[in-house]
Amino acid sequence: MFLFASPAMAVTSPQTVNAANCEATLLGVPPWYRGLTEEKNGECAIKSPDDVGGLSNFIWKIVLNIIQIALTLVSYIAFFFILYGGFLFVTGGSNPSQIEKARKSIFNAVIGLIISLGAIAITNLIFGLFGSATSQNAFGVPEVDPETLLKSGINLVYYIAGIVAVIVIIIAGLMYGTSAGNAGRVTKAKGMILYAVIGLVILIAAYAITNFVILRF
Repeated sequence: MFLFASPAMAVTSPQTVNAANCEATLLGVPPWYRGLTEEKNGECAIKSPDDVGGLSNFIWKIVLNIIQIALTLVSYIAFFFILYGGFLFVTGGSNPSQIEKARKSIFNAVIGLIISLGAIAITNLIFGLFGSATSQNAFGVPEVDPETLLKSGINLVYYIAGIVAVIVIIIAGLMYGTSAGNAGRVTKAKGMILYAVIGLVILIAAYAITNFVILRF
């Protein structure tokens, strides 16, 4: 999942000059001051609101950072429940109630993980747009040039489509694993996996072609 999602995440993730020195993450959890620091005399300091495009930009970046911190923690919780569901599935033996509980736990956790990853991507996209904005409108909302907005929007669509394909693969895997010899469920699961993989291949090709065209023209 992370293999297919990483190209879009890399594009939609905001880039900060001093991230390596002043804005180090802890297990993927960003600091609340991400995008608001600068290096002065070998020390890290918080920028003034004027240096980051105004007070509204300053506040919005803090809000987005807090949202991403919460979403990242939710992702870790969902991943834990996936492991828990896998443990129940392995130790369930022939107990149908435990197998069903494991299946529901894994399915719900996967949905939660995918939603949180998608929300993180959207948060990073908005954060990046705030960072690339050169002016604000009358309501304090950053104004972004159409090319940047188009590129970020297209990459986000690819990322979300990739998430949907991954969900289909996981659901099909669960269906295959719990088919109990049912030929109809096995055939349906194999078909879902095949079409989802074809969709991922098409998405990767479209992502590469689109970004090549955007960067060239």
